[in-house]
Amino acid sequence: MVATIMMFTIASCGDATIEEPQPVGQITQEESALHSSCTGSCWDCYQYVKCRLDNNLPGYWGSIAQKRANINTYTPSVGAVVILFGSGYNTTYGHMALVTSVTSTHIYVDEGNWNGTCSQGRSISRTDSRIQGYYKR
Repeated sequence: MVATIMMFTIASCGDATIEEPQPVGQITQEESALHSSCTGSCWDCYQYVKCRLDNNLPGYWGSIAQKRANINTYTPSVGAVVILFGSGYNTTYGHMALVTSVTSTHIYVDEGNWNGTCSQGRSISRTDSRIQGYYKR
């Protein structure tokens, strides 16, 4: 169950093709269930990812410039934060999501504020030009 907290969307995000994962690594359903308390942050991609990472993100990641400043790798991995910007993503804020699974062709993410709610398991092609990079703790 997802509770709606706000009646507006902070950042408008695009759409992507959903495909079945063939994971190299993945966050377990049990681990995802441990973070069910994060559904209160579904209205904001930053707050959702921050909650999923137990409030362990450096600084504030409001704008796309702030998100880009935290990129420290261009290689996806389970538990990393993907930073997205471009067509379909808000030009001021961009978007961020938690990588939950990685295949040779796609990353799979859990995220807040995807079409105004939380999303789990959305796939994004690893070659998508809107991927700016990743932050790995």
